[in-house]
Amino acid sequence: MMNAMNVAIRSTMKRSSHNNNILTSTSTRAMATTFDGDMARLYLNFFNQAESAWNKTEEIVKETRQLTGGEPINHIVDIASGPGEPALTLARGFPEANVFLTDGAEAMLTLAEDRIADAGVGDRVTTGVMDLNDFSPVTQRPVDLVTAQFALMFTEDLPGSLNEIHTVLRDGGLLVGTVWEEFYILPLLGETMTKVLGEAPPPPPINPLSLKDPDLVNTSLADAGFKTLGRHNETALIDINLGAFDNEDTIKTCLIPVNPSLVGLQEGGKHGDDVFGTAANAMRDAITNHGMIDENGDVVIKTSTYRYIVAQK
Repeated sequence: MMNAMNVAIRSTMKRSSHNNNILTSTSTRAMATTFDGDMARLYLNFFNQAESAWNKTEEIVKETRQLTGGEPINHIVDIASGPGEPALTLARGFPEANVFLTDGAEAMLTLAEDRIADAGVGDRVTTGVMDLNDFSPVTQRPVDLVTAQFALMFTEDLPGSLNEIHTVLRDGGLLVGTVWEEFYILPLLGETMTKVLGEAPPPPPINPLSLKDPDLVNTSLADAGFKTLGRHNETALIDINLGAFDNEDTIKTCLIPVNPSLVGLQEGGKHGDDVFGTAANAMRDAITNHGMIDENGDVVIKTSTYRYIVAQK
């Protein structure tokens, strides 16, 4: 819980109106539902594992800026920022820049605002709900840099999202982001939902691997008017320790991507009286069967791979 000083800081923080009516796309609404309420708190357990990714993004942004002539980066928009990254890392790395931190989930922005207050950058970092296919909340234009860390694979209209980014960027402005190539929690989720449903589940509304194919991304970027450069398509690895296997929150964290489906199944009443209990037991079985418990009894998701997008308008 925030202390009184943080509450005071947050109450005066500049903030865009959090109007969930602007969430027009199905995938963005699904993200807002997935990461609402307590799910946002649980997501921090995963989020905090990715500090190396935020730092690498800052490194690549600075390197690419020099590669393209060293133009100032004074205005940054971070999309699908979750609890505030890489927005806050970039706010520290570019102390003259104003940062607009956006997400589709109100609960995520609440967590981000706590972190903004703790970092003491509320005079330069603002927040707002924003759809991945509607950048109308970006009122301060043109933008020098758009970051999209683990974001663009969640849009149902990649050309539309890239066009929105292209529109808000200045000539020569940069897009730096990441997408998943391999994310080894997905087989666990598939096995879990198969047990809950009694059959193979339908495709999820949010597919973290939708941009696994580099050629798809490259073609989409070119069609939107971007050129790739520098460390574009560079890959990196990440290990994810979600905590003790016998901790209920660890299992809940593993189930975050399918939580909206579980809620719907529980309310529908066709899959037993305790859908969440069934899912939790199935997830425990999947974790055990895939050998994802380390010597300390922690759940460690197998090393996953993500890939960088580095492009210029």
